[in-house]
Amino acid sequence: MKKLYFVVAPFIVLFCICTAFVSLKFHDKSSNGILSQTGSPGEGLCSGCHGGGPSATTISINATPSFSNNEFIQGQLYTITVTVAGSGYPKFGFGCEILSASTNTNAGLMQNPGSGVKLLTGGNGRRNAIQSTPKIGTGTADFTFDWIAPSDGIGVRIFAIGNCVNGNGNTSGDFARTISLTLSTPTITGVEQQKGLSLRNFQVFPNPVQDKINVSYGLSDPKHVKIQLSSVTGQIVAELLNEKQENGMYTKNLNVPSDVASGVYFLKILADNENVAQRLVVIK
Repeated sequence: MKKLYFVVAPFIVLFCICTAFVSLKFHDKSSNGILSQTGSPGEGLCSGCHGGGPSATTISINATPSFSNNEFIQGQLYTITVTVAGSGYPKFGFGCEILSASTNTNAGLMQNPGSGVKLLTGGNGRRNAIQSTPKIGTGTADFTFDWIAPSDGIGVRIFAIGNCVNGNGNTSGDFARTISLTLSTPTITGVEQQKGLSLRNFQVFPNPVQDKINVSYGLSDPKHVKIQLSSVTGQIVAELLNEKQENGMYTKNLNVPSDVASGVYFLKILADNENVAQRLVVIK
């Protein structure tokens, strides 16, 4: 009997140590957020591990400025807030991805994570906003980050998951809920779009821009060309180019004046009686 005890006991001790180590590593990783658990196509959910708690939880996605009519402005800088709420829960986690509605790849640019939030890239290349540490709250918590909307005009989907946890050191008694939001781009209003055939292939890059911008376009006839930066209300902020040009393709490297503040503008190209405009984000 003593021999059996001396043989079995070390294995029991080793098992306990390994189990505690794995549990510690698992909960440490969970506390700091796990990638690719937002419920987006092909991905998992926090509820794959967390569960058993009361389901009276809610999750919402809001933006500043707001998404009017579930539409976003191309190139606009938004502050995204994911709110997780659950009565009686003391701690909260979250995950969020913003993907192209057509390709399920990253749409726009996530940046400037708020308190308790970090940005990481999953093995599938998708950018994630997740908690860097569980947020403590009285039944609710907000997670924020900035997002620069894409300028290609393709719709996006925001996938988010909120995890309400009871803080008992394991995954029991918790509850996770998902939400998704589909956004499209509005038709440009307030600024005239292309009206003729002479001015074509208008492109602006990079967008957002800091100090220098490339503008490319083509002319099928000689034109007097102006390139202007205007506010969203139509006021001209700066004239970047004013010259007579022959027919052909052009790429101009232009300076954004140093006194132009960060914000959303329209970059407008005028060729005699034709004009095209594109939204542009300036970041200083």
